[in-house]
Amino acid sequence: MKKVKRGLSMIIASVMCVIVLFGYSSISSRAATTINPATNLGFSGTWVHYSNQVPGYYTLLITCKEKSGKLHTIYHSRNNYESVPNTHSLTSTAIDHNYIYLGEVNFYVIGSLSKMPVSYETIEDYKKDSNCVVSKPYTVNVTKKAPMPQDIKRRIVKKNGKKQFEITCKNDGYGRVAHSSGASYSVGAGATSFLVDARAYEYELEIRNMTNDMKTTANSDPVVIKLEAVENITDPEPGDPDEGEDPGPGNWDTPNPWPEGGEATNTNGGEGQVQPGATDGGSGTSGTSGESGSKDTPSVESNTGVSIELPMTVTEGGITYDIDASGSAAVRKIGNVKKVNINTVIAKGMTFPVTVISDGAAKGNKKLTSVTIGSNVTRIGKKAFYNCKKLKKVNIKPNTALKIEKGAFKKINKDAVIKAKGLRGKQNKLNIKK
Repeated sequence: MKKVKRGLSMIIASVMCVIVLFGYSSISSRAATTINPATNLGFSGTWVHYSNQVPGYYTLLITCKEKSGKLHTIYHSRNNYESVPNTHSLTSTAIDHNYIYLGEVNFYVIGSLSKMPVSYETIEDYKKDSNCVVSKPYTVNVTKKAPMPQDIKRRIVKKNGKKQFEITCKNDGYGRVAHSSGASYSVGAGATSFLVDARAYEYELEIRNMTNDMKTTANSDPVVIKLEAVENITDPEPGDPDEGEDPGPGNWDTPNPWPEGGEATNTNGGEGQVQPGATDGGSGTSGTSGESGSKDTPSVESNTGVSIELPMTVTEGGITYDIDASGSAAVRKIGNVKKVNINTVIAKGMTFPVTVISDGAAKGNKKLTSVTIGSNVTRIGKKAFYNCKKLKKVNIKPNTALKIEKGAFKKINKDAVIKAKGLRGKQNKLNIKK
């Protein structure tokens, strides 16, 4: 009898152990498949911060809804993997360039245990996905714009054997962003001058003062100047001032020619080295709380922890992209593909915004039938889709700063349908014609 009781006791003890182990395993399993919403979302000056509670993939989305109801994406950084709970502060040239709207600004952090689809564009896309956990938004009302840059002048200087324009503005305590066809630039607060490319043709440069408080203030309206064509850009004439030499105050000049009226135009709708910047959405450089992120580093770290040297050229999905020093991508060439969606590109685990479709990027393409152009794109170059005879469907989600150059869609299929709801500008509407 004692042996039977001892046997039963051992059986009961074994069963209890199995139950305990099964319960622990079940709890562990549930913990491994749950992600908590991010917390501590906010803005501080021109920095964004948040805390993740558990390891996982995190996507950051900043939007602005204008009084008219129109919604803009300011920043969209996808699938940043965080291996441990942490508090993060980040800044990005994408935010620098795109913080231009007045209205209700919402900052979301979306978490998931697996990578989220890169096709998601809106917060509603993430809310519909049961694998995604959307944080409570951090909301501010941006009601004013920074003052416009003043006392803008320019001169031609030579740096490393190449002619460039040095642009100076009044030192008003604001950082600045500048944008031209195919290039963007940014420079921090306190800098009074920056360099931009000299080109063999005349071009326009838009300059804005950056916000210094994302809670209340957007970037200024742009001042537009014209920079004249320059000869012998990479082979300057003997005697031209070189790096380290000051041409003297007599060589400074206001931009020539100014827009009509003899002064800067409001388009409304000590020394700093600039670097190309991103526009309308994109990825940023993040660090743990307390770190001071840099906007001038020539490399970034991907979601996989691999250091990416910029600029670089990549080919993804049959499209060749040139990605500049701060992560702004331009479509150089569209290859033998039938359908393309141009808004972002993923390279080495990191998402970059596509801001430019270069001149002739798909000229004469014999396979292309459908093109979708997202709101990150601010320029569609000359004859970008010229003579694409099979191109029948074009859907453009216009950025407010979008410029469509002459002949961009000339001689595409005669039955083509081009949709561009909300497209602004008389010239854009002329240049979108087949």
